[in-house]
Amino acid sequence: VPSPNMTAHPHRTCRQAPKMVSFSIFGIRMRLAGLFVILFLFTAGSVNAHAHEYYVGITNMEYNERSGNLEVIIKLSGHDVEYAIHKEMGRQLHLGSAKEPADADQILAGYILRRFAVSCKNELLDAQFLGKEIGNDDQLVIYIEIPVSEAPDPSKLKVKNGILMGYFPRQENVIHYTTEEKTYTSYTFRDKRTVGFKTE
Repeated sequence: VPSPNMTAHPHRTCRQAPKMVSFSIFGIRMRLAGLFVILFLFTAGSVNAHAHEYYVGITNMEYNERSGNLEVIIKLSGHDVEYAIHKEMGRQLHLGSAKEPADADQILAGYILRRFAVSCKNELLDAQFLGKEIGNDDQLVIYIEIPVSEAPDPSKLKVKNGILMGYFPRQENVIHYTTEEKTYTSYTFRDKRTVGFKTE
């Protein structure tokens, strides 16, 4: 272990005991390398432990000219939705498993449509739940269609999306609306769940 004098006078110490300083520097480097590895492992563990502190739901809306519907696809964490429904209704859905109850779609539709709504020119549109898919990565995909007479003007659209926000304060819901011209994006947060799309 280097003496206090070596630390206080590194240049003088190097002249007096070059071998000791060389060993000391090597040792410091080894200790620093070890510390780096420990910090890396700790940081990686912390990231994994807290990776779910950030919650994002993605909603894509697009007008289908052939069907005359506004097609909506909502992508969420299946585990989060199951947690919210269990807290709110006391039901376990076990989505995508053999334990999934027969009325899972009905329960899921009720939960989603109470929190997701689209209006155009201040008129609420009729959103219809079509179904769901659950992937191996726990991603839950919700399919909704909304009958409309023509492609909605993005400047006239408003979307309410409060899905999961009652149980996850950091939940952020991103909404994309695609027309023939471009894709418009908006965001909803806990304190502002109804938004429009900026067209400028």
